[in-house]
Amino acid sequence: MFNMFGSKIRPIKTKTAIANTAFLQHIEPMSVYRQVVTRLTLTNSTTAQTLSIMNALARTTTSAAALTAQKVLDLTADPGVGTVAGVIASGDFCIVKLSTGKHQVNEVDSVSTLEITFVDDFDAAVDKGAAVYFYGTEGDGHEQVPIAASGETTFESSEGWFVAENAGYPLLFHVNNATAACILQGGVVIHTNA
Repeated sequence: MFNMFGSKIRPIKTKTAIANTAFLQHIEPMSVYRQVVTRLTLTNSTTAQTLSIMNALARTTTSAAALTAQKVLDLTADPGVGTVAGVIASGDFCIVKLSTGKHQVNEVDSVSTLEITFVDDFDAAVDKGAAVYFYGTEGDGHEQVPIAASGETTFESSEGWFVAENAGYPLLFHVNNATAACILQGGVVIHTNA
């Protein structure tokens, strides 16, 4: 039996989906605590989907600050090197710590050495030395589970169903959302020192 001592319990927010548009939902980390998801519920329409539970493959930092509403970041190192992804490339996912303390998921649009252009602007400034968590793509060795069509699927366990591999790192969910939309209804995450 797995025993854990929770520091804080938080809800996982609902994520409304659009058919044929994959979606991402991350869980905000808490400093040195590990994230343990004890409940996650998804409601699916008429098409089976795939849920990918993405742990960070690597972590790097920014080598320069960036202002709000920009999408270009300079990194200190290529976080893909040494991982199953190989090198950071277009289509990879990253989570960046903003100057507000919050984290934002973004997809890599293009790479020029260590200058990374993302698809979306960042919601706030990014400090020099800010953490950049690298996830690659959903197919880069991440756990994947099927979501059956036409119904509700709930993953629930008091001992934890999905667990972040590294303490203090964000956990990322990806749903492929092919043809008919799947909606993340929400869930519960425990931040634990276990």
